[in-house]
Amino acid sequence: MRRVVLGVLAAFLLLAIGAWAVRLVVTAAGPAIPEGVAANLALQRVAQEHPELKGFAVVRTHYEPVPWTVRDSRGTMQYSESKSGCPVLMVQLPSWFCPPAAVWAVELTAPPQGQWVHYEGFVLVNAKTGRIGSESFSGSN
Repeated sequence: MRRVVLGVLAAFLLLAIGAWAVRLVVTAAGPAIPEGVAANLALQRVAQEHPELKGFAVVRTHYEPVPWTVRDSRGTMQYSESKSGCPVLMVQLPSWFCPPAAVWAVELTAPPQGQWVHYEGFVLVNAKTGRIGSESFSGSN
């Protein structure tokens, strides 16, 4: 009985490691959508969310293959993956078994308008699907 349990645990561990390795290789293979498409998706999102603001432009776009944390061009953390793990076959595995999906991090800015002098946006676009994963917009003087 003990050998059966150990065999099942070993098989499960090998399966989990294999799944992790495949995900890592696929992520390292690069984005499925090009940088320009990600930038356009971010601009479309800001136009949808804030139609009153005009003139948003892309400041910087960079690829994050495993985005545990994502920083903007000034080094300020804009996003941090906070999941504590992932369920696999009803077992909660540590988070390093399930890295977050690769993203394009798109920084945006807009000219002064209305009551604010500076407008900034930061959008994470899933590099495989093109879905918007996270976004933030702010205005300041």
